[in-house]
Amino acid sequence: MPSEPLPRVESLPTKRVTGARVENRWKRKDGSPSARAGAGLQWLARYVGSDGREHSKAFKTQKLANAWLREQSAAVTRGDWVDPTKSAATVGEVAKSWTAGNASKTAATAEGYGSVWRTHVEPRWGSVPLRDVDHDEIVAWIGGLTDGTAETTDGLSASSVRHCHAVLHQILQLAVRSKRLRSNPAKDVPLPKMRASDKVYLSVAEIERLAHAADYRASTTAERVKAGRATEHNGIVPPAELSESGLALRILGGCGVRFGELAGLRVSRVDFAKRTLRIDTAVSEVAGRLVVGDPKNHKERTVPIPARLIAHLGQVCDGRGGNEYVFTTSAGGALRRNNFAKRVLGPAAELAGIDDAVTLHSLRHSFASICLSNGVPPKQVQEWMGHHSLKLTADLYGHLFADETDRAQLLLDAAFEPAE
Repeated sequence: MPSEPLPRVESLPTKRVTGARVENRWKRKDGSPSARAGAGLQWLARYVGSDGREHSKAFKTQKLANAWLREQSAAVTRGDWVDPTKSAATVGEVAKSWTAGNASKTAATAEGYGSVWRTHVEPRWGSVPLRDVDHDEIVAWIGGLTDGTAETTDGLSASSVRHCHAVLHQILQLAVRSKRLRSNPAKDVPLPKMRASDKVYLSVAEIERLAHAADYRASTTAERVKAGRATEHNGIVPPAELSESGLALRILGGCGVRFGELAGLRVSRVDFAKRTLRIDTAVSEVAGRLVVGDPKNHKERTVPIPARLIAHLGQVCDGRGGNEYVFTTSAGGALRRNNFAKRVLGPAAELAGIDDAVTLHSLRHSFASICLSNGVPPKQVQEWMGHHSLKLTADLYGHLFADETDRAQLLLDAAFEPAE
């Protein structure tokens, strides 16, 4: 029986791959002038990339062509070669993927990043190809954001400038991971220092005076509250019954929670026996609407409640369901940060004679200051405040560690003191 013919195998076209070399485009191999002699760039560098394809680039001089060829060949050998067609993508194109990735963050964080991108980063870098993003130009841009010479601002605070840099750095780092860039040009850019004077720290007595002022204002007439004014400005606040607004300020300063975490605190998360709060929810305002989600960094934690606040907190929670918010508006809705700052914090600070630069976040800073100045270990402060690392706590409050270091030095001296 005759054997069946073998199936015909079609040959697939393959791209010719040659070795790395530099060619003179103006001359043939025999030294005679080529058809393009005198036209265009003379020297063409060729090499084979990690993708198995040949890549080339023309240069004016042989020296430049050889330098570029050595650089590309070394990158292929090291394994960090970048396809030049990928690095032609703009920062804005990569930012689309970065924005999509921010969906895993809390709504408030994602919106904050998005606002920084749209306002300050995109106008400068959105249309720039990745291969053209230069470290020195980033340094100059950061300087412009700081001193007000950048087109998008008259000058930003050190914190805001750092946020702008963080957004650009994250986008470029994504480009590195996706093999569009070999390294991140936003790395090692000098950033403005965060000064301790930029933060307002209140003492325990000042926090109580601020909260007491909120108590007093809550006891006044609706007209007076609506006007947002008080006749007392000498720092002496008349006696008043305790209020939910005052308790909210005391919790912010006494527990170190973020305002969104305070707004999201539910009755069932208060453990009166252990005197703790379970922080697992945050309410934030995004584009005018309230969003309920996880705390920042999606990190749940337990924080202690100062003993003197337990009785009043119990009164506020009494009779409420476990799923109800502890602190609400007069209409029973969740608190909004801007409204609370304008209607409660600002007028209370004015009445109590507190620094007018105080913010709701100042109470969180004050909590850290009080803890560290009273010997609470930095690691414990980090855990209570929900920072993702001890380094962040040190960066924010390192200047407050001095007293603790001095105390530690005294303990060390005592430990090594010879026995009598």
